[in-house]
Amino acid sequence: MSARKLHAPVVGLEKADVPADLVPFVQAFVERLDSDRLGGAIELPDPSPLLQFVIGADYELRRHEGGDAFAPVPAVALWGPTAAVWEARVAGPVHVYCVVLTHLGAAMLSQSPVGDLLDRRVDVRDMDVEEQEIIARLRMAQSFSERSNLIVEWLRNTLTSRRTRDERDLALADAMAQGRVSGTIEAIARDTGISARGLHKKLALISGWSPKQLLRIARLQTALRQLHPKPWDDLEHVDVMLQFHDQAHFAKDFKQLTGLTPTQYRAAKEKLGDCLINTLYLA
Repeated sequence: MSARKLHAPVVGLEKADVPADLVPFVQAFVERLDSDRLGGAIELPDPSPLLQFVIGADYELRRHEGGDAFAPVPAVALWGPTAAVWEARVAGPVHVYCVVLTHLGAAMLSQSPVGDLLDRRVDVRDMDVEEQEIIARLRMAQSFSERSNLIVEWLRNTLTSRRTRDERDLALADAMAQGRVSGTIEAIARDTGISARGLHKKLALISGWSPKQLLRIARLQTALRQLHPKPWDDLEHVDVMLQFHDQAHFAKDFKQLTGLTPTQYRAAKEKLGDCLINTLYLA
């Protein structure tokens, strides 16, 4: 697997290409290996399910609003899509291998609707998945390339024996979550060949969100990439401002979803110089 290094002074990222046979299930392979411990961070809303392998220090999360106690994330966990803002902390330098999944990949892995995963971090041992001591093997691996090969092999062995009946609906949810399908709900439903009510029902089961909510979080992802000086994932998207009435409407929606102004987000990224998109250090 070919790899690309994306480094900041403290935050180190590497990205690997996705093999053709895993493209329906995986959007990206990314490993984060920091050179030092950073302070507390916030995790912003994200419509993409994630498969996270915590190789280094324990990663802990709690909701940004609500005052809950921090709870450790399982070493191998399926992170469901989220519209919430979370607080994160780690006892040492972060070392995490992240598989950015599609909705189809998450449904195949969990054998349940992705809507059941919303705002949850599910231990793979609770999903009838053979763990095969994957964390121990990853910690023994000597390089990013070796770890990528281990995870690709593990995913192939896990996914080949699984099926789902909702591939068409999951593909639509992915297209909307990734910003490849946008517009009015009525137009999307018409192009899909169902009613707006039918689209709402399907997506509520598949993603846990209404079409309007899914499009809103997808729009935020485009905004984060456009505001970021140098995101690790710089996929081309239509200008997000075309989907808002004016700058004030955009700023209000951004603040409601993240608790930040667009200026605060960009300034924080410029200060640290990291490539992370949905994780933000404010100190």
